[in-house]
Amino acid sequence: MNPAGAGDAVLAGMAAALAQGKPFEEGLRLAFAAAAAVCLTPGTADCRREDVERLLPQVQLIPLD
Repeated sequence: MNPAGAGDAVLAGMAAALAQGKPFEEGLRLAFAAAAAVCLTPGTADCRREDVERLLPQVQLIPLD
């Protein structure tokens, strides 16, 4: 496992979601699913689409009240 590139994945996920006109919250979920997927691979800044899709439903945003 290697977290190198996870920050780049956050930015890429957010940019992809916003470019598709998705809400900011959905962009955050995609961004962190992509970052987690990067951490699952041995290389740097590499992830698999199937990992992002598998992780996405598990990402929860919890509002701070």
